[in-house]
Amino acid sequence: MTFTKRVYSKTKKVFIYGSGSLALFFALLISLSYLGIDVQTSGDQICSDICISYFNISLKDYSLCFGSTFKGVTTEPNVIIEIYKADMRYRLNNPLRWKPYNLSANKCLDKNKTHEFKIIGYKQPEQTIKWGLDLQGKNLDPFWYGINTTANISTTELLMELGSQVNITANISGATSVCVDIDHPAYNVSYVCGTPSATFLFNITYFRNNQFNDSQTIKNISFRDNQANQTIYIKQHQYDEIINASINITGFINNGTYPTNVKLYINNSLSNNLGLVYSGNIILNELNDSSTIKNITFSSSPQTKTDYFKIPKNANVVSAYLNLTGYEGECDQETANITSFCGGLSTGNYKTDGNWVYLSRIYDETWDTYGYCTPTEDCNLTINYTKPALAVNATWKIKREGPITNLPIPSDCFNYPNISLRLNSRTGLSPITLNVQCFNGTWKNLVTYTTYSFYIYEEQVIWNMTYNIWNASMESGINDGLQEWNYTGLLNSTNKTSNFNTSIMTYLSSCSQDNNGYCSVPIYITSATKGKIQISDIQINFSSNPNPVYLNITLIENFLNYSSNFANIPLKFESSQNGTLQIDDIRLDYAGGNKTSNILVYTQIAKKYTNITSIGNYTFDGTNVGEDTAGGIGNFTPTSIAQETTGCIRNNCINLSIDSN
Repeated sequence: MTFTKRVYSKTKKVFIYGSGSLALFFALLISLSYLGIDVQTSGDQICSDICISYFNISLKDYSLCFGSTFKGVTTEPNVIIEIYKADMRYRLNNPLRWKPYNLSANKCLDKNKTHEFKIIGYKQPEQTIKWGLDLQGKNLDPFWYGINTTANISTTELLMELGSQVNITANISGATSVCVDIDHPAYNVSYVCGTPSATFLFNITYFRNNQFNDSQTIKNISFRDNQANQTIYIKQHQYDEIINASINITGFINNGTYPTNVKLYINNSLSNNLGLVYSGNIILNELNDSSTIKNITFSSSPQTKTDYFKIPKNANVVSAYLNLTGYEGECDQETANITSFCGGLSTGNYKTDGNWVYLSRIYDETWDTYGYCTPTEDCNLTINYTKPALAVNATWKIKREGPITNLPIPSDCFNYPNISLRLNSRTGLSPITLNVQCFNGTWKNLVTYTTYSFYIYEEQVIWNMTYNIWNASMESGINDGLQEWNYTGLLNSTNKTSNFNTSIMTYLSSCSQDNNGYCSVPIYITSATKGKIQISDIQINFSSNPNPVYLNITLIENFLNYSSNFANIPLKFESSQNGTLQIDDIRLDYAGGNKTSNILVYTQIAKKYTNITSIGNYTFDGTNVGEDTAGGIGNFTPTSIAQETTGCIRNNCINLSIDSN
């Protein structure tokens, strides 16, 4: 059995044919490293009947394809194996990440990617299986080492107070170095290595429970068919002093939806308000009032309006976009021969006849001063406005004695090439008459006012424009003056914002969540002019990962205080809609109870081929000095100041000496 290859430079593909072991397969790939192909494996492990390992194939310039005669791979000796490929759309802890993969003919691995694989082997517990190759400088000689009979090594036990310290020295005769593993989260694998011996200070300050009451470490609970809550349990002793308590919670779709408004209760008291929990991608396309399209009206200039998005506080926002479109609005022009900011033109003029007093005050943009026609005379003030191209109609606003009047300009006057308006004051009549007129080929009277004294304070035209949003901007989250989007000039089209996810994440980090775990994130939209802005095409992409979830320690201790001996702490989960929750990575750290920590002493050669279960077991009674609890300090009873144990495996003798502090 052997593999062969063909390299096609034009199509940038490498084809592999034949069959053989994984070792030969990896060897062939390493020989192609000049083409940008690289292989990495997870290395050796000791395993019983089921072994799980990993390998990665990184491709740079060439795709890797399996030809028509490719028959798969084997191990040495050959055992049953299963190969899985990582689906990179899912996160590491998502059970959907690993998909069964058949290394078979007519498949290709894309270039410019790293392809992750998991391999599961099934063997006899004592078997040692080679599933890679021995290549100098590469970690590509992985073995699944079998478990032999436990070495005949004597052990010793030391009963000591939690928080006490001992100095431990370990050495193996005939070995140049020694390493120590301790099955406690504060120490872990390869905690210390030394040549020719390893010395370390052993000080356990807490224990960790990582299991549910049925010894499982992972549980899936589903909400469907109006089943609003589910309860699981963690087992602890009544005298355990809880130091820290956390779990991981991952949400998945079940029956079309994912868990929402999730709450966690400990003994029916609320511990955590988690809101929406889902590890996949969520797209929010609406504001907090459920509108997907919304028109914002600016009735003054400038003006800022506020709206909100409703997002889980624990959300990880990947991207955030929306569209903003400017629409119709009012453009105020107070002077016919001065350009207004929103589009009024400066090409108009004023014409008068008769004797006016303080004429300029009628168009000086000051609404508390006035002009008037000399008594006993007739006066005309003709005002010619140039119509803006975007204007669709207009209103003439006049302030005289009495209320301000808004007169719609009739279409026959508005549609004339230029708009001419006239104030015809006839003070020679009694009472005084004021005719307000527009020109449609002849002077058309809009309204006539009569009074015994007549002052005119101000006039202006209000253009209703097709588009009238000028110099718009948007901020989101904290209103800090840093704009997430802005547009200079007339917004007369649809404009997409840039990604403003960072400002949302900043706001979520300090906001106060509501009873369902959500925060209302504000957006501030500003226009320099009157008009309307339409919000549409909202696309906020996020996932909701609350981990780690820290449980309320007080609630746990209150439950244990009213319990006897070992008790099952109830964790009740509630969701307002269908979905599945996976609960794992329990870390319930505590002081108290009886616990055994195993210390494994080994050389690297010995660990590969022999399972050395333990050299010493040390039991801590868990009581704190000075506390009147079960056992008390009197349980600290080492039999001597120094203790020692020795055992031999294949002429390698292990010596463990312990000095109590």
